[in-house]
Amino acid sequence: MSAIPEAQAKMLNNKTMRIPDLSPAKYAAGLDVFHQLHCLNFVRKALYPEHYNDSDRHHAHATTSIPPQTPGDLSEPFDHLDHCINNVREALMCNADLTPVVVQWDPDTQWHYAHLDVVHTCKDWDAIQGWAVDHAMTQEADLSKHVE
Repeated sequence: MSAIPEAQAKMLNNKTMRIPDLSPAKYAAGLDVFHQLHCLNFVRKALYPEHYNDSDRHHAHATTSIPPQTPGDLSEPFDHLDHCINNVREALMCNADLTPVVVQWDPDTQWHYAHLDVVHTCKDWDAIQGWAVDHAMTQEADLSKHVE
């Protein structure tokens, strides 16, 4: 979770909440890429339930902002999984990688293959992580309070 100044919060398409007890005022926000990575990890762990224990799966849910379902509701992990699959799908569609994947003929096997080791143009991941670290909430906030 990040804390951004009021001027930046006002530029967002959707209103975000003010973080209680901070002066000057800061507002809660986060970069969706970290939510997408959480979701991808959640799907990965769901594929290998015998390898990951319950605390891993519960921790994965606790780190997201999805409200928990009724206690004991067995559909909840599937709702979270469905949400995560859709979140990753949406991210892929919204940020479509248009790097061409070429197909090449292999004379040895007499077959064609997709040449997948192509060069991609990426975002500056260090800059993204740097922004997140620079804007991280440095103290525990009581998010049960509502501040106007």
